[in-house]
Amino acid sequence: MTDGRTLSGENPALLRRINRSAVLRALEAGTQQTVAQLVTRVGLSRRTVEEALADLLTQGWAAVDADGKENEPRRAIGRPARRFRFRPGAGLVAGIDLGAARIECLVTDLSGTVLAEAATEAQLDWTARRRLNAARKLLDKAIQQVPTPAPLLSLGVGTTGIVDAGRISLSTTLPDWTGIDVAGALRAAVTCPVLVENDGNVAAIAERWTGAATDVRDVLLIHAGRRITAGVVLDGQLHRGRHRRAGEVGTMPMLHWDRILTDLAALDAGATGPHRILRAVARDLAVGVAAMALTIDPDTVVLGGQLAALGPKFRTDFEAALATHCPWEIDVRWSTLGGRGVSLGAVRLALDDVEARLHAVDGADEPTPAALSNRR
Repeated sequence: MTDGRTLSGENPALLRRINRSAVLRALEAGTQQTVAQLVTRVGLSRRTVEEALADLLTQGWAAVDADGKENEPRRAIGRPARRFRFRPGAGLVAGIDLGAARIECLVTDLSGTVLAEAATEAQLDWTARRRLNAARKLLDKAIQQVPTPAPLLSLGVGTTGIVDAGRISLSTTLPDWTGIDVAGALRAAVTCPVLVENDGNVAAIAERWTGAATDVRDVLLIHAGRRITAGVVLDGQLHRGRHRRAGEVGTMPMLHWDRILTDLAALDAGATGPHRILRAVARDLAVGVAAMALTIDPDTVVLGGQLAALGPKFRTDFEAALATHCPWEIDVRWSTLGGRGVSLGAVRLALDDVEARLHAVDGADEPTPAALSNRR
């Protein structure tokens, strides 16, 4: 990242940013910590840590609890050691599930704790303008519900279609969605960066963050909503592919995944013979999942969206069908995120953006929450 000449003191501003980032990461990773504990954790001198803490306190990223806690060690003489902590309330992030049938917005602090939410039902025949206006209104509504105001630092969005640089290059679910610059349209309503991803991709991010795959690094997520999408995470990173189309296996007609959606709709409508329908869904789904699992060899396959709610009989049928196509056992897990997989993944997308900009050592020397909220 830097060379010996840079770190020798010829660029003190850069060195100061690097030290500040190290101390901030230590605060983000732990509970309240004294200067002595931070010195041990980051391996810097006491003076350097104190200088970094002074910057972080001024900028608003850290707070100090001067009185400590009852069972924390105190100095033999004098006042107790000051304890420092990260301030998750220094800023906000938002995640929007901009779906075909439902739009949901979550607003969280910088620890990912949900502070407010808003949602509305949507219709397939809505125009792109109406859909985007609904998303903007939900964002405003959710932000107004936050108990303690703070600047919005980043907005993540998960939506249907193939997404390239914030624009929908192709959508089969919403034909008038193709060509829409979602990021640009939402950026007009906020001052912070707007990151837009395919809904299956952000749902996969959510499973690794707070869902069924927190203990693994390679994940294949199969998510069923208005269409069936796949999200791929390899070595902890979202895999988009050369043309940002990774996981679009469901477009292959011979897999009959369009028939799965018809069958799922029949189940919602209370069709007779549900066991027969479940077996058919399991059989059709297993062929495509096996092809992807045998190609990328993930740690686990997670089934989310409507699929996760089909119950134990379907799970047994699916795992049995998958086993007929795979020469080794595939670890299959079932999402517990309910309908929030996409919105939570969008939140994580926004949090990762804030993290990257906050710890960038080539940025401004004073990255306050207000400054980050005005960077696009």
